[in-house]
Amino acid sequence: MTIRLRLTLWYTALLGATLILFSVLVYSLLSTNLWSQVRQNVIRQGEEVSSLVTAQLLRTQRLLVIREGEFGFPELDLFTSGAGAQVIDTDGDIYLQSENLGKMKIPNYRSALPNIRAGKDHFYYIKDNNNVPFLVYSTPLETDQFGVLGAVQIVQPIDSVENTLNQVSRYLILGTALSLVLAAIVGALLAHRALAPIGAIASTANSITRTRDLGRRLHI
Repeated sequence: MTIRLRLTLWYTALLGATLILFSVLVYSLLSTNLWSQVRQNVIRQGEEVSSLVTAQLLRTQRLLVIREGEFGFPELDLFTSGAGAQVIDTDGDIYLQSENLGKMKIPNYRSALPNIRAGKDHFYYIKDNNNVPFLVYSTPLETDQFGVLGAVQIVQPIDSVENTLNQVSRYLILGTALSLVLAAIVGALLAHRALAPIGAIASTANSITRTRDLGRRLHI
């Protein structure tokens, strides 16, 4: 392996490692920020729905009234943002669903019950029949008088977040690949220019040795 090739490879490898590290850092920061925003939004929505549902329950003092048609789901901004919601009891029975969920059945929604009974929040991810991803956030429906009565579950589509991250990752990969190609070309040119004087000296020295012309000078 020639010195010129070694220099080119070292230059490309160093730049490549820097670009890959930078791309991973950018993607990680963006991913963390986006998912943090999604979680904060569903937590806020869950708290809003839970407080309004709890207020209505305190007036009726029972959860069964939902099934008797005396209970209305609170109108909140979350329904215009694509998120849906449902109310369940501690046995996993669904008492109420927002209209925008339609006939959608939330898979594995009972997986949140152990956390709900313990008064804890719960997150998990699902995909519907159309392979659209959702984040399901469950927060306990709790009163001081009756304890945990059930849970409010916020169902937030997250396909836009995943699409954004996939697009960013493609751009970063493509940009890194193109940068490495450009770095290899530039590195080869720089190595050629840097080693040109050494090549000239070596050529002159070989010529002197071959012709035995000791009066010839090396131009350094």
